[in-house]
Amino acid sequence: MKKPVLLLLLGLVCTVLLLPGLQLVTGVITEPELQGVVTVTDKCDLTADSLLSGKFQQCASVWAGNHAGFRRTLIRINNQVTFSLFRISPEESIVLGKDDYLFEKIYINSYLGNDYIGRARIVDRLKRVERFQEILKQHNVDFVLVFTPSKARILSDYLPDHLKSAGQPTNYETYCDVLSKEGSKIHFLDLNRYYQLMRDTATLPLYPKGGTHWTNYSARRYALDTLVKFIGKVRGTPLPKMIPGEITWKDSLENPDEDIAGLLNLFFPYPSGSLPYISVNADSTGAVKPRVLAISDSYFWEFYAWGKLPYVFKSTDFWVWNSVRYPKEKYSQYPQEDLLWLKQDMLAHDVVLLMPTEQNLPTLIEFDERTFIMFDPTNPVLVALMKKRQERIEFYKKLILNDKKWSDVVRQKAVVRNFTFEEMLQRDAEWMLDQEINVQKQK
Repeated sequence: MKKPVLLLLLGLVCTVLLLPGLQLVTGVITEPELQGVVTVTDKCDLTADSLLSGKFQQCASVWAGNHAGFRRTLIRINNQVTFSLFRISPEESIVLGKDDYLFEKIYINSYLGNDYIGRARIVDRLKRVERFQEILKQHNVDFVLVFTPSKARILSDYLPDHLKSAGQPTNYETYCDVLSKEGSKIHFLDLNRYYQLMRDTATLPLYPKGGTHWTNYSARRYALDTLVKFIGKVRGTPLPKMIPGEITWKDSLENPDEDIAGLLNLFFPYPSGSLPYISVNADSTGAVKPRVLAISDSYFWEFYAWGKLPYVFKSTDFWVWNSVRYPKEKYSQYPQEDLLWLKQDMLAHDVVLLMPTEQNLPTLIEFDERTFIMFDPTNPVLVALMKKRQERIEFYKKLILNDKKWSDVVRQKAVVRNFTFEEMLQRDAEWMLDQEINVQKQK
């Protein structure tokens, strides 16, 4: 009787040991991909030197571990045990708070003032922002500074007790203090403060448990509505009115309401609970829709991804971190590193929004240091750029004029497009320079 039992146990052990290898070879079971940054060794170079030095063996060992069958499932099981039994976040950058609320450490870091840059630097930056607003207004462009909310500040009661605020200065609080005393001319909308005021009275969640951004509901029902009204006040013209519609509760949450919960890579779904979603329409009767440029971090995605934003704004461009620009089909055809072109593009809007989150105040607010040179003719960087640009344009003009076939083509284009030859020559020379810049960017 014992022998069959032992054989059965031996068979089970062997099967368990063989399953990862079989999964590696056959891939018969599809495992969900792990979210976040996952580094996996894909190739080990077998050479005499790597074999003798032991580097190949070390690489092969890492490769085998990273490609073992059911690796992703085992990681999820391990993470689930860490989360469920020990109440610890398996992802280092995420903190598990009370009542299953998740927080990113970078937001907590800013809430505690650990990234404080000092009042003097903040005063200096806001002086440049105020000057930038004045320059844009000279070109009939309105500038608005918007602080988006921080989950760590709004829901600080749900932070672990050892991460409560110690009362030291923070960038956000200092910015607000300076703006109230020394920067009153800046068009400033503090959605962070707005959410703090709503925290105890809001009947529906402002933040999801498993997400780092505001809920779909609060972003569209409160934040966007407030922003649209504020822009209308700044411009002195009525904008479309946001009209809230039906509210629907969902257990299957929409993006990004679980964006950091997914990074935990748990075996079971995160206990986020259900959240409300709202349909919002816009009434454009008697309204003027502005062309808007938003320079922001990921918080603006909730607005930009809303399919009905064209009902509110005539057009919306989005510069993520002031570097990646949307819509891609527009910006892909232009030299994005050409500051002169970016200046022209910025001035083609009616409103420019700068929307940093609290944890990005030390960095994203520096946009003015990189864009201010576009509007400062005495800035040596811009002077050098303009000189170099003009030199290259003159180079291409001479190149065209010295080539009879090329210059004849330019003359024909000028006739067809109703330009003078000199205007067409200038345009073609500028086009050649833009192509040169694009080639350099691709290297």
